[in-house]
Amino acid sequence: MTEAHILNAILIRNPEMNNDAVRTEITVMSLSQVKSYCRERHEKDSIIISIGSPFEQPANIYRNSGSNVRFILRVLFEDEDAGPSVMSAEQADHIRDVVNLWYGKVGRIIVQCEAGVSRSAGVAAAILKAKTGDDMSVFGNPFYKPNMHCYRTMLNSFISIEKR
Repeated sequence: MTEAHILNAILIRNPEMNNDAVRTEITVMSLSQVKSYCRERHEKDSIIISIGSPFEQPANIYRNSGSNVRFILRVLFEDEDAGPSVMSAEQADHIRDVVNLWYGKVGRIIVQCEAGVSRSAGVAAAILKAKTGDDMSVFGNPFYKPNMHCYRTMLNSFISIEKR
């Protein structure tokens, strides 16, 4: 997959990282893009946060040794702002824990949903806000329509861990 296929890649660096740490990109992808990504060879290590619907079969995303995908987290919730199937605080905490574990250790954190427009954009924007203080690469891009429930739930999760 060429870089041109990636919808958005933002280089971020944790100021607390030591010299051995890795610069981590936060990338939003659609399901078809992430499937292609997993079939191709990449120099950068990456992890995938795969967001799907609880009413559909989980996405067929598999790690390939050449793709350098180190971990795939699968979470299921609907692209809605309210209701019984929206992103839960527990799911946000799980995503936060995975991001905190891998951030600075892999070159890319990919956040993927079906279209790569709403749920994944909301989660990616919150990760960027928590890690860099700047989410304008998502909110300033007219392609994305971030799910605000996902964004707020993720931010609340990052904030709650900081208060501990």
